[in-house]
Amino acid sequence: MEYIMQRKQDGNTCGAFVLAYYQWEKAGCETVQEEAGRAYVEQLYREIVFGSTMPGFETYSNPVLMMRWLAQQGTRPVFYLGENPLVQKMFAVLQASAGAEIAALQEAGMLCREALDVCRAGEYSVLVCQMEEDGAPAAKLHYVLMKKAGGGMPLIVNPWHGQARPAARWPQPGALLEPGLLWTGAAIGILDA
Repeated sequence: MEYIMQRKQDGNTCGAFVLAYYQWEKAGCETVQEEAGRAYVEQLYREIVFGSTMPGFETYSNPVLMMRWLAQQGTRPVFYLGENPLVQKMFAVLQASAGAEIAALQEAGMLCREALDVCRAGEYSVLVCQMEEDGAPAAKLHYVLMKKAGGGMPLIVNPWHGQARPAARWPQPGALLEPGLLWTGAAIGILDA
């Protein structure tokens, strides 16, 4: 399937693009009309954006709201935190503003402090990546969709490309997923409910 791509003017909407890709994949869509697809991504983004409650992350997609949306679709999402410092910073700010919700996720078994084990992951996962600038990690996060296809290499659907591309190797925390994009080890594992 060819996906609509995230354009520069779309801003930090990668989380919404990834959720839309997941939904279109599960629905078996062959194509998505661009105008309708972009309107849907925009609506999703409004539902999952951090907003003013998260200083420094205002325009980012909130992984807790992404998990809530996935649960509404009938899945059982689990957030894997990993050890990346930027993800840890985002999570600390999130915990300060939504501590009760984070505690409820942990109590429900929907929060794991370790990195996602790609080999044990379900068919789909949302990987939280850190962007690189000039060969060094930047203070910017980016979401991609990972789809495990049979026994081969997982496919990575990056909103920047709009295509499912085979991973060069099994994703490892801290390693390049593709040029300019490090996988942090953090992810939303998507399990069937």
